[in-house]
Amino acid sequence: LLVDALDHIDPDNEPARTPNLAIGVMVPASTLAGIDDQPAISADRDWVIPANILRTLATSGNPFWYRLLVDDNDNILAVNYRGYSPPDHLKNAIRYRDGTCKYPGCTTKATNCDLDHREPWPNGHTTARNLWALCRHHHKLKTFDHAVPVEHDGQWAWDVGGTILTE
Repeated sequence: LLVDALDHIDPDNEPARTPNLAIGVMVPASTLAGIDDQPAISADRDWVIPANILRTLATSGNPFWYRLLVDDNDNILAVNYRGYSPPDHLKNAIRYRDGTCKYPGCTTKATNCDLDHREPWPNGHTTARNLWALCRHHHKLKTFDHAVPVEHDGQWAWDVGGTILTE
């Protein structure tokens, strides 16, 4: 039903252009290019769209599609912002990228999380590299130094009382 609705949205129907409505899917470039048939995965990791249906939707001229590219390290939008709060497109990108709270084992959907600066602002810039989704509980653990983010083997991990937790 969702795919059918997306494929038949009337671009002249203004209510369909609600700015707060965003459906994010992650699509391997190889799928769009027709090299393989990996499915698209929803930003919250709850559902998939088969490759053949995705390619049809992506080429249908639907004006609601936009592209967000990431590298192998999930770096996106390598732009610094001067303020504390990220703009809406960066918020959406972080939530799509992370899917869930980035604390190991937490399954809180990123849409229900705070966006937190790994390195606190103003020293830590408001960039995709420095922002991540944390549920309110884990955000508070970090804020009050009960869990400290550390780089470990090229990825982010958590130091919790001397024990390193990884995803």
